[in-house]
Amino acid sequence: MTDVATAPPTRARMFRRGLVKHCPWCGSGHITQGYFKLKARCPRCGLGFQRLEGQWSGDIGINTIVTFGLLYVVLMVGVLAFWGHTNTTALAVIGLAIVLVFPVLFVPHAKSLWLAIDCMMRPVEPDELRPTTD
Repeated sequence: MTDVATAPPTRARMFRRGLVKHCPWCGSGHITQGYFKLKARCPRCGLGFQRLEGQWSGDIGINTIVTFGLLYVVLMVGVLAFWGHTNTTALAVIGLAIVLVFPVLFVPHAKSLWLAIDCMMRPVEPDELRPTTD
């Protein structure tokens, strides 16, 4: 088990772990239960993923921000790359595909990324790390 007092991960490490769907505290994978849901606790360090009631509104915000950021980049690149003869129908179809497909694909990453950001904003306390029985 990770010792909170001696080995807290850096913010950059927690962020990277969150991006790849790993526990932000210990780096363990396999933290999802199905596609859309995180397990209650990390299988290695025991960090409880529901740290506060109602904290999961943050993952929806991250998913929305990243989706609209991606949409903006794709639309701007499309307009600039084909300046003067932009096919608005093609850009609309691509944009619609991004808005409908990407958020669903990004859900597990948004959840683990939000957990990492939460751990950066509110450092993990020793009593939050408990061995699991799962």
